[in-house]
Amino acid sequence: MNTNLSLDRDQRYTAAKQKLTELQHQLTGLELERSQSLDLMNQKSIDNKPQKSRLDLQAESLLDNGSDSDIPISANAARKTYAELTEKIMVVMRAITIQRSRLTELTDEISKEIALECLPQHQSNVAAIVGALIKLESALAAESGLRDELYHNGVEYQAHIRPMPFRSVGLLADQNSAVSRYLLESLDHGFITKLDLPSCLHKHIPSRAETTQPTAKTLKSDWVNA
Repeated sequence: MNTNLSLDRDQRYTAAKQKLTELQHQLTGLELERSQSLDLMNQKSIDNKPQKSRLDLQAESLLDNGSDSDIPISANAARKTYAELTEKIMVVMRAITIQRSRLTELTDEISKEIALECLPQHQSNVAAIVGALIKLESALAAESGLRDELYHNGVEYQAHIRPMPFRSVGLLADQNSAVSRYLLESLDHGFITKLDLPSCLHKHIPSRAETTQPTAKTLKSDWVNA
């Protein structure tokens, strides 16, 4: 099918995902800065040195042919920087939480739109599976029926005819077989009508199945992952 199935087809999703990435990068940078600030706070040189005024530090730096960038940060300044970075980190973390929620809402909205677009094709695919299963079950029933007839007539055929059942599919004669359950569930979810269902299964139709319409949800039963 030619439908674009990517969530990125919606510019809102692309922009929201990009914004989340930017916020995460910003958080990483702020956390690195805070870690460096904490290292400064823990330096013995900061804790043990007598505190000097910034004017004195600037004057000493000038005398040593230095610059403002050579002036060591004070303990108080380091603590203030650490607190400011912590506050910024909290703000960015909250923004990330909100943005993730927005991205989830967009994902749900766009996913529903795409799924509904694909529903007709999915319904066609399931109908094709149903048709193939009915044909397969017919062949399996013929294979089983021949062996049953030989057995009931006392023919010892095992040395000459190798039984070839497809046990994971089963037969329609067994309402609990995989093929029976698949067909009944297909009817239950509106992928086929009662007319498409073999008559031997009509008595096993769930009461609500005949009025159920197809939906975008995936068929869920234990045969799916068998």
